[in-house]
Amino acid sequence: MAHWPHRLLAKIPSSSAPLALANIGAFGIQGLFAVLLLGLFSPEQVAVYFVISQIAFFWNALALAQSTTTLLANRHTDLHQATRQAFGKSVLRMVLMLPGAGLAIWLSKIQPSLTYLAWALAIALSQMSWYLAQAYLLRTGTARQSALARVLPPFIAAVLASIGAWLQWQGPILLMAALTGFTAGALWLKGAFTLRSPSTHTSPSGIDRPSTQKDDRSTLLRLSQTLIDGLFFTGLAIVWQNAYGPEHAGWLLTLMRLMGFIPSLVHTAWQQVVLANPEQKQMRGLWVAMASSGIVVCLGLLIDGLVHWHILPTRWHGLTDYWLPMVIWHVGGCWAATFGHLSFAKGLAVKFAKLGITTQLIGIGILITPWLSLPLGPMVHIHLLATANTVMTLILCALMLKAQPAAG
Repeated sequence: MAHWPHRLLAKIPSSSAPLALANIGAFGIQGLFAVLLLGLFSPEQVAVYFVISQIAFFWNALALAQSTTTLLANRHTDLHQATRQAFGKSVLRMVLMLPGAGLAIWLSKIQPSLTYLAWALAIALSQMSWYLAQAYLLRTGTARQSALARVLPPFIAAVLASIGAWLQWQGPILLMAALTGFTAGALWLKGAFTLRSPSTHTSPSGIDRPSTQKDDRSTLLRLSQTLIDGLFFTGLAIVWQNAYGPEHAGWLLTLMRLMGFIPSLVHTAWQQVVLANPEQKQMRGLWVAMASSGIVVCLGLLIDGLVHWHILPTRWHGLTDYWLPMVIWHVGGCWAATFGHLSFAKGLAVKFAKLGITTQLIGIGILITPWLSLPLGPMVHIHLLATANTVMTLILCALMLKAQPAAG
């Protein structure tokens, strides 16, 4: 019995531990960066940074259209050629969406619009390249390279922002810091353009990869999924701000940011590794889902305790009304992040993508109830939304676990 921790660790994919530590480190640096924003920069500087960075993020996410997942799932493809194609098509989509990004900046009333559009384009392009580099390294790089590619960009951004604040530079230092960090991360993508692809793909362990693993979703389907996800989470912020006020929106979005780190960690340090290295011996997904869900529960209880022990300022005491539905929500997220790879591993990506879009549309329907003259109140609304989201997620997970692999 004394050796059970060693046996458990032996089952963890060798690539997961460095990635988990790197993501934890990156999350800590981002927390430090948030403190820097609040303590060292004016509200006007922070507001401009948040608006431009959010436009850039949504822009690059739509341009990518989940190409990173396709790179990881389609192990039979030539990695270098597939990466180059994904980059080229993503850049083309980004250029086609340029007028939409310009309209968003114009509506935000940030001047000069053309200057900030250029910043948004540069940040979106470098961030998109960084995401592609992460997927590329998972298939061809070492665990150390993958970890460094994830932790160095936020570290560089935080250092540059600190230097800018110390020098009291009045220019767009936050945008420059973000752009420099993403560009540094994107440098790992150069191998896809400079190195020659191996003539064959062989498994280092000698074990055949699952013949059914693939991502055969069309570009339109991948783009639709990304768009629906973006609309849902953007709509969440807008609806809560408009219907229940900035205080309730602040409490909700703060917990979404804090607890959302756990499913994100499972996605990057578990799901992506399993897709990129299906031949590695893995620990049971059930243990991953249960462990990550337990962490979410503990985090929720900790936040509730901080409120009841009056450690947090009075203005944050509203968190006590939101921590339970957010726990319910993100437990579902942990299970989705754990078992989401099965739709690709079993060759059923198209079927479950359509089911996922359907569930998100149901969620959007519940989300916009205040605009349909159905006032639920913030507590009833968030409990209904969180419960429906998690129930639908668990149903999808059960269907993925039960589904038979597609015929080869």
